[in-house]
Amino acid sequence: MKTKIFTLFTALTLSAGALFASDTDVDGIYYYFDDDNLTATVTYRGSYSSEYDDEYTGDVVIPVTVTYGGNTYSVTSIGEYAFSGCSGLTSITIPNSVTSIREYAFESCSSLTSVTIPNSVTSIGDYAFRGCSGLTSVTIPNSVTSIGDYAFEACSGLTSVVWNAKNCADFRGSGYAPFYDIKSQITSFTFGSEVEHIPAYLCYGMENLTSVTIPNSVTSIGDGAFGDCSGLTKTNYMGDIAGWCGINFGRWGSNPTAYSHNLYINNVEVKDLVIPNSVTSIGMYAFEGCSGLTSVTIPNSVTSIGEYAFYDCSGVTKFICEGTPTFEEDYTLTNFPKLDSIAVPAECFDIPENIWAFCPKQVRYIKIMGGELSSDAFSVIQRNYKVLNTLDLTSATNTTLADEAFKGCYALESLSLPSELQTIGYMALADCKNLQSIHVPSSVTDIDDSAFENCRSVTSITFGDALQSAPQLRSTGSTSNSQLRRIGNWGFYNCHNLQNLTIPEGVEEIGTAAFYGCTYLEELSLPSSVQSIGDNCFALASKLAKITVNAVTPPTIEAKTFANVDRTIPVVVPMGSLSQYTADLYWSEFINISESPASSIDDVPTIGEFYVEPGRIVCEGEFRIYDLLGRDVTHLNGSLNGVYVVKTANAAVKVVVK
Repeated sequence: MKTKIFTLFTALTLSAGALFASDTDVDGIYYYFDDDNLTATVTYRGSYSSEYDDEYTGDVVIPVTVTYGGNTYSVTSIGEYAFSGCSGLTSITIPNSVTSIREYAFESCSSLTSVTIPNSVTSIGDYAFRGCSGLTSVTIPNSVTSIGDYAFEACSGLTSVVWNAKNCADFRGSGYAPFYDIKSQITSFTFGSEVEHIPAYLCYGMENLTSVTIPNSVTSIGDGAFGDCSGLTKTNYMGDIAGWCGINFGRWGSNPTAYSHNLYINNVEVKDLVIPNSVTSIGMYAFEGCSGLTSVTIPNSVTSIGEYAFYDCSGVTKFICEGTPTFEEDYTLTNFPKLDSIAVPAECFDIPENIWAFCPKQVRYIKIMGGELSSDAFSVIQRNYKVLNTLDLTSATNTTLADEAFKGCYALESLSLPSELQTIGYMALADCKNLQSIHVPSSVTDIDDSAFENCRSVTSITFGDALQSAPQLRSTGSTSNSQLRRIGNWGFYNCHNLQNLTIPEGVEEIGTAAFYGCTYLEELSLPSSVQSIGDNCFALASKLAKITVNAVTPPTIEAKTFANVDRTIPVVVPMGSLSQYTADLYWSEFINISESPASSIDDVPTIGEFYVEPGRIVCEGEFRIYDLLGRDVTHLNGSLNGVYVVKTANAAVKVVVK
């Protein structure tokens, strides 16, 4: 080593040599004096000769001030190579006036067993303690803001580190951290209570660390700070820290499938990770290998997620991302073999596949948290067709559900469509054979051909939201706020488990074979707005037991619109329209057509003059009186009290008798 040092020094510049030529011995310690600032630097021992290498031995105490040549100098720095090669040095006391320890300052002080770095020191230079093999522990003070490359290289006895540095700068990469060269021998790493930032790569590769406690003062942790800590099974976070954005567990461990990493907050193991709203970014490798996590929630405050941030979180079954962060690099979210449930904005399905882990074909629950699904997004979701059970698109902003968007998702049982949806495309949900029910949002105006074809397990279909109105004033055909106008050909073809169907007011056209094969349909209600019903529309509805038609003018039907439907079942039509239905070519095939009393005054035409006396109704000509349940109460005229429908031969009207 003596030869090495001599060689290094002969390579120094002339100006540097001149500087050392003025070094002065005061009480056995060499200094360089700065007369302008009255500061002193402990420096190399007056010459480059190897005979000085062992000049400092035993315990050395550096004073706070030095008096020389009539001036008093404050000792502020331990200079380059100041104690280099002093193998007999056993301890060093550094005063709190010192602010920097320069490069190679204690290189090869192999007998040094104790060093106290005061809280005044702000910087420690490259290789400052290289080869101090006698050191077993070291404390980095609060004041340190920078440490040079390999500062503790070849400190072969060092196993314990106390890190109090409040805001030390990040290291340039995994090869430059101060303990990198001895990473495998560190068994204890303790963070002080005032630490705010843990530098990038600080503990990288410390495979023999088994636990780390991070205080609640920490607000940020640099990339890879705990990378490749394959023995780290417990990392405890004291408090709700804002700086989770760089936490890293086990990047490329020696046997990454053989160990698991667990996350602790206040000594409680975290299974459900909810990132606080204060976090704006998640660094690369942040939660890599946290196989103990079962769910992750990322708030919309997070704008970026780094490379491998959640890679190999093999225990995660539920993933929620409320915002639309930028995914910085590849494989950010990959390798979630147990992922079962996700809730993310629509845009998250448009990121590259080498980032996105939500294509594993085991996801059963998908919820869109907002945004518009693209055609690519539909394709990504559809890849889970074998297992996708629940699909919640309520918050998606799509106005059109693309053609064949979820065709063939045969495991789908529960579906919520976008609340702003206007058009349901061709075969959009065809062949979803396990879908249990269908709710068409009120905003939908058009259901395209074959949209729900072969959804054979559907037992109910609702349109829009039920209207709230005063009792006894609701029209039979106006039970929802649906804006639907058309149901396309084969729209609900072969939905054979459907039992009851009420087509909402506003629908004008029901296409060919729209409800063909609905063999379990028992009751059908058609709106007053319907004008045409296609051929074979309700063919094979052999269990149909009642049809209610609210259209005064019979809608156009074809010869086979009701093929295989019993023509003796009751068909109830509006008051005053019986003659039109019995005169229609195809409607007249039903032999049990009857009129129903109107249930709303808005639904009945005006009749001739009448007046109401206490307890009875006086009307011109022949008339009948019905209560609102349709019962004939004409015989009670003279003792009436309440709301009734008065029917003549051609019209009816609702009246109130007091």
